Order: sequence, then C-alpha cells, then structure tokens
Amino acid sequence: MGIGNANYVYWTEAANVGAPFTLTPPVISGTLSVGDDLTSTLGTYSAAGTTTYAYQWMRNSVAIASATANPYTLATADIGAMITCIITATNPNGAINVTSNSLGPIIA
Repeated sequence: MGIGNANYVYWTEAANVGAPFTLTPPVISGTLSVGDDLTSTLGTYSAAGTTTYAYQWMRNSVAIASATANPYTLATADIGAMITCIITATNPNGAINVTSNSLGPIIA
C-alpha cells in the first residue's frame, strides 16, 4: 500500500528479498504424439540459498493429476490439447511459479 503526498510515495509492503527471480523461463520440447515424452528445462533463476524445483504439467491451462515429474509422457487425454509446464522454484526466502512455452496440439 502506498502512502505519501504529491511528491513522494512510500511503499509499506515488505519486499520478498532473496526469493528466486526468473532470468530465463523453462522450455519444453519433444514429439507431439501420444506415447512420446515431453521434457522441460528448469529455466534459470537468481536466488539466494538453496533452491529446489518442482514440476507441474498442464493441459489447456489445467493441472494434469500426478504429472509432477520430468519427462511427461503424452496420454490419450492430451489429444488436441496444448501442453505447458509450470516450474516452481523455492528457497527459504520465497517461491516463484514460471510457465514454459506451450506445445501442441497433441496428435494421436
């Protein structure tokens, strides 16, 4: 929340100092046929301390149940869909979710 007068504004929220910051987003690649694997890079981040990463594969912007590993094997339910991967980078100071490029539509 900003407070101040016409010449100055002071922000009262605390910055999330040291939390991961995206330098380059993740990129997914692979063949777009059912049964084939898609893989994702992590992307690159600027972060203090130890950073851990988690994957969540998405079908048409909806999380795919149990699709939290890399690579992701395309399933029949993916036919016609666009696929992305969200990487969550977490350290003791916070977390950031970053979405990859999209691939698709997936074919049989």
